[in-house]
Amino acid sequence: MNEILDPLTHGLKLGRLKTRGPLGLIPVSLPDGEGVEYLTLGEAMAQGKLAITEVSEGGSVPELKVTNRGAKPVLLMDGEELRGAKQNRVVNATILIPEKCERVIPVSCTERGRWHAVSRQFDDAGVVMARHIRAQKNRSVAYCIQREGAFRSDQGGVWERIASLVADTGVHSRTGAMHDVFREKGDDLDGLVQGFDCAQGQKGLITFIHGEVAGFEIFSSARAFGLLFPKLVRSYAMEALTVKGDKRKVASAAKAQAFLGRLDKCLVSRHPSVGYGEDIRFEAAGVVGSGLLHQGAFVHAAFFALPKERQRRMRIEEIE
Repeated sequence: MNEILDPLTHGLKLGRLKTRGPLGLIPVSLPDGEGVEYLTLGEAMAQGKLAITEVSEGGSVPELKVTNRGAKPVLLMDGEELRGAKQNRVVNATILIPEKCERVIPVSCTERGRWHAVSRQFDDAGVVMARHIRAQKNRSVAYCIQREGAFRSDQGGVWERIASLVADTGVHSRTGAMHDVFREKGDDLDGLVQGFDCAQGQKGLITFIHGEVAGFEIFSSARAFGLLFPKLVRSYAMEALTVKGDKRKVASAAKAQAFLGRLDKCLVSRHPSVGYGEDIRFEAAGVVGSGLLHQGAFVHAAFFALPKERQRRMRIEEIE
């Protein structure tokens, strides 16, 4: 047993699988307490306690400045999109911003065709990066940490996959913005996620796309997970709408358990986080993941299944 994974898997309870079209979800719960108390990005911005801006007047594509004015830490989840300023970005790693402080955070651009200010501060876009792009970003960030000690992504790869998402959905986006796809496909996403509800005490989920496990996410706080649940599910739903699959494949609890079993084979690396705690990276055959460990518990962890063709492509990109 991989000891660092014990807080994630010890006592893990899986609920009943529910499917709708190509999307399937299994609710996940843990018996432990809520852990450290924090606000989500959306909460903190709504309360006027968090400000996110460009790092300077000129700006820097892979960095943003975060100011937490509140008395509680704020959770920025890997893949959450920030809209405004010079161009839209997503957070490159899950970060717990300490109370009453400023931090510079690593981000990736999700709007290639714009570099001019539309606002001084960013807003919560209400979007989590589409799962397959998020998985690729997660893997490239892990590689950059190992090679350079920096939480940077393969920005070119992110832009390429967003361009493919725009093309696959037939959405017109003047600036190549991922957010335009989520907005234009809002009705389709609403239809697909309708009926998927967050259960009381639920702290995570295992997702299926076209009958195969796509990811596993878990949080220390059921309250925070409940707030993040809608946009997190839509991240997976976007892939379910745009990626073709084999209709003969069927989601099952056995497949979920098999995926969880693969996590024990993950290679693990630990790195200081930009905020509280440690950034933990996981990798095994067909699996990539990351998490934020603080005070002996994972505030958030996410694991993504990688199709074989995507694994091959990533290895080629890394060699180049």
